[in-house]
Amino acid sequence: ANFSLGVTVFEEVLKQITPILKDSFDIEVIEKHHNKKLDAPSGTAKMLVEAIDPDHEFERVYGRSGASKRGKEIGVHALRGGTIVGEHSVIFAGEDEVFEIKHEAHSKNIFVNGAIKAAEFLVGKPAGLYIMHDVLFSK
Repeated sequence: ANFSLGVTVFEEVLKQITPILKDSFDIEVIEKHHNKKLDAPSGTAKMLVEAIDPDHEFERVYGRSGASKRGKEIGVHALRGGTIVGEHSVIFAGEDEVFEIKHEAHSKNIFVNGAIKAAEFLVGKPAGLYIMHDVLFSK
């Protein structure tokens, strides 16, 4: 979903910390992109939600309106405006504390840099399906 090296690390961090926090923290995902972006939520936001909840234990709630009691859910919020290249935040809100992880793309060059790193990784590899996690974390 994303060739950014930072987003790949973000995804890995979520996989490690969510099991520790998920039972006592509310989880919200917020993503921001430029006003020309067609999809919402973004593929990267969906990837982050999947990293947080690979077993689909939580209901996904897209946006908020009305009055309802919070359940076992992940809130997902998409904002569109201006020329924002991409910004993704995951908020773990607990009792008396908030833990937030955020990644900002300031240009589309980060995706090119990640794609080049992925291409270099593939040299000499057998045909198959690889993901950015393989590029950064396989030995």
